[in-house]
Amino acid sequence: MKRSCLLTLSLAALFVVFSSSAPMTTKVKPKKVKSGIVASNLDNSVKPTVDFYQYACGGWMKLNPLGNEYSRFGSFDVLAENNQKQLKELVLKLASQKNAQGTVEQKVGDLYKIGMDTVQLEKQGAQPIQGELKDIVSLNREGITKKLATMSLEGLNPFFGLFGSSDPDNSDMTIAYLWQTGLGIGDRDYYLDADQQHIRDEYVNLMAKMFRISGYSQLANCQGREKTLAKRVLALETMMANCFVDKITLRDPYQTIHKCTPLDFQNMIPAIDVNEYLQTLGLKNIDTLNVAQPTYFAGLNNILSVADMEVIRAYLAWNVINAAAPYLSDEFVNADFEFYGKVLSGKQENKPRWKRVIGTVDGCLGEALGQMYVKSYFPAEAKARMEQLVKNLQWALGERIKASTWMTDVTKRNALDKLAAFRVKIGYPDKWRDYSALNISNDSYYANVVRARRFESAYQLAKIGKLVDKDEWQMTPQTVNAYYEPNTNEICFPFL
Repeated sequence: MKRSCLLTLSLAALFVVFSSSAPMTTKVKPKKVKSGIVASNLDNSVKPTVDFYQYACGGWMKLNPLGNEYSRFGSFDVLAENNQKQLKELVLKLASQKNAQGTVEQKVGDLYKIGMDTVQLEKQGAQPIQGELKDIVSLNREGITKKLATMSLEGLNPFFGLFGSSDPDNSDMTIAYLWQTGLGIGDRDYYLDADQQHIRDEYVNLMAKMFRISGYSQLANCQGREKTLAKRVLALETMMANCFVDKITLRDPYQTIHKCTPLDFQNMIPAIDVNEYLQTLGLKNIDTLNVAQPTYFAGLNNILSVADMEVIRAYLAWNVINAAAPYLSDEFVNADFEFYGKVLSGKQENKPRWKRVIGTVDGCLGEALGQMYVKSYFPAEAKARMEQLVKNLQWALGERIKASTWMTDVTKRNALDKLAAFRVKIGYPDKWRDYSALNISNDSYYANVVRARRFESAYQLAKIGKLVDKDEWQMTPQTVNAYYEPNTNEICFPFL
């Protein structure tokens, strides 16, 4: 797999062009700038007309070899590596301190220590998920709806998912979206393409092994039939994949707008008790849903109506096991990596445990960790400097719009109005999330992850039916990335 030495976000390149610190109202004489091309990144042994990629990036790739824990490696990964080292230094300091119970420092430090406690992880084995698997074994068809909702609250989305997003007809309001999901391999093409049979075979092997080592096959009285059951789960997911709307269609946002009432949705999928589902999620007075893929939900209704309960239970159990595997003993972690790391991604070895646990802490307590990260590594003056840089960029774009010869006056006015309404988020938010309701305790690594998922689900679901918080960030300050959000007309650069 090729590795890119180029930044994937073109907006980052624009920052280099407009790097003056002059105010927007002052026209600045452009300074003479140096070339951005670094000679050592080139491979002059190759002609650009023969292999331009090798010519442009070959030198960089030689200086930055692909490690066994990566399937690709680019300039963003270099930044992320340094970022992880800084986070490790920060978290280790917290983990070594005696922090007051209930503080974010205690939660960050304790979660890291629990994740690094391999003795306890090995001792517990599959025990942290036994309760959930026992509940699934006793599940009947009447209990499917409630089980799907409770699993959704724990961050799992078998068959479909519900989340809040801005109303396509009123971007100031948040409404509930229902979306196709639940494929264990991820992409529908892995199920439908003939040349992906080896992926499907390895997926079956993974499921069969996980059914056995988790104890599910014993609980479900199907010992010795793990592979047969895994094949039946694959068949169920393949039926789902056949109903999935393809990626090309989903690129058109208008294809995912199908607003309806809960009653309309109930008529679409009678196999699910929609009112019970919404009530369990805490959405008691909801009157509008956006069903992004109606054809999928119609097909899912047919699947749920005819599927054998043994297969549905196994599919739900697989969702639990699969989501828990990275947070259990090495037997689960290694099996998970063999498929998702090696077979699907081409990696040769798993990341060291400290990186994986830092990732978990980051995922569970992102803004809390971010607040500490900013205090240690991102001074306020750096944020102010970058905000001024963006103002210069906005000024320059406004001047270009005014000077353009291909725009009409009306188009120019509209473009300038949109530019004036542009929201800019740099470095870190001005207000931080409150994590006081999230409990981190020394029962099990996975139990803490589940509590964090429940905390996050409650946070996200609470937005539905309310005004969009335009000050909220969709990325944490320590994230090596950036985004543009068209619904709020904002750009965010968290890591600089």
